[in-house]
Amino acid sequence: MLGILLAVIAAICYGMSAVVQKYSMEVFDVFHIRQIIKHKVWILSIIIGLTGVLFYMTALTMTDLVVTQPILSISLLIHFIAGVTLFKEKLVLRQWMAIFLVILGIVLVSVS
Repeated sequence: MLGILLAVIAAICYGMSAVVQKYSMEVFDVFHIRQIIKHKVWILSIIIGLTGVLFYMTALTMTDLVVTQPILSISLLIHFIAGVTLFKEKLVLRQWMAIFLVILGIVLVSVS
């Protein structure tokens, strides 16, 4: 059970890392590696992502890969939620269906 919890935390870290990266890109006119290296919010996103890797690796020592890997799909839900709420992105029906399938998959893996 602890392995599943760690996988969930890893997924949240992955999702939040991508959200922070998207947020930080709003300040750049053009993507350039020199700007990113100096940008504190971008560095924070990398730290969040690396923290997720550590949780994921620990989860793998406690839980099977076939359980741990699908749980990482939770990060997609974070992307969808942040896209709609923070970045005012519009979702089409196909994306809403994908969200439903991700949630269904997570539930099915959790109860099996």
